[in-house]
Amino acid sequence: MNITITPGSVFRLFLLIIGVLTYLNTLALIFWFEYDNQFHTFIEYFDFGLEQNIPTLYSVIALAVAATLLAANARHSWEKCDGQHYYWAGLALIFLFLAFDEGTQIHEMMNNIMEQWVTPKGYLRYLWVLPYGFAVLVIAALYLRFMIRLSRASRYRFILAALIFLVGAIGVEMLSAREADLIVDNDYTILYCMLYSLEEFLEMVGVAVFIYALLKHLAGESPVIRITLL
Repeated sequence: MNITITPGSVFRLFLLIIGVLTYLNTLALIFWFEYDNQFHTFIEYFDFGLEQNIPTLYSVIALAVAATLLAANARHSWEKCDGQHYYWAGLALIFLFLAFDEGTQIHEMMNNIMEQWVTPKGYLRYLWVLPYGFAVLVIAALYLRFMIRLSRASRYRFILAALIFLVGAIGVEMLSAREADLIVDNDYTILYCMLYSLEEFLEMVGVAVFIYALLKHLAGESPVIRITLL
């Protein structure tokens, strides 16, 4: 059985899901500020600021899809004997870890470890950004040669996806951390809710762009991809 898909149609599907989730998150925030606990269940299901809910499930699935496509690119690279399959496999493992992290919140556990050396306050209220930020720099250095050897189109798409994701995951996260540091008695401000919503939105869009880039690269810039199911 053959299935034909286009990278563009997959990308539009992911953007549609992200748009729906963002709309539902906005409703959840309106319910939170205007109706308090009258819509408690709805808020728990769709608030971007909460964990183990539908937006979290989506992010886990999207990251897992990216990991799967990276593994497919690794296999394709190995079959071509171009010497790049180790890089692709490494990225597949990284995104598999990110999917697991998103579902289990390992990065939040890093806060307790980092608090032994650094006081959590202001922009560094969420201390996990330090080890993860350092990891990003190390990975960027290790993958510089890999990026140079990519086609120009793939390289630009990968960089764009990374920038969108990291602006949300680290940049906006640090801004929301500073705002969270000013919150008293868990009385969340509208600005704080807007910041963490923007953070999650950018992360989702960044992963969607990356999935599109991976599909385009896997297809060799072909407009369609054919998948054979046994």
